[in-house]
Amino acid sequence: MELAQDVKEKITGHVTDKDIANAAQKVADLKAELANEQHQMKEIQLAAQLAEQSHNLHEYEALKEKEVKVKNQERDFEREIAEAEGDYIRLVNEQMVQKHSHKHKS
Repeated sequence: MELAQDVKEKITGHVTDKDIANAAQKVADLKAELANEQHQMKEIQLAAQLAEQSHNLHEYEALKEKEVKVKNQERDFEREIAEAEGDYIRLVNEQMVQKHSHKHKS
């Protein structure tokens, strides 16, 4: 029965609470991944600072390269989060319109 309902909702374009929950979970997951990247960035920056202070230029340069890669990953996550939040807001708005239109049809 649930599968049939899911199919019906997808065919009719009906936004379900499950769709909204999935969108919210995607946002939360991406934010958690971003937080992990930011934590990794802090560790890299600290290690780079220590390498610079100990005049280990080879390690310092390698860490700086890694820092750039992580920073790019952070930007990608921030973009994905913005897109996911936009999807979430769109779904919530669509569901509100659907509920509003169902009330007027009754």
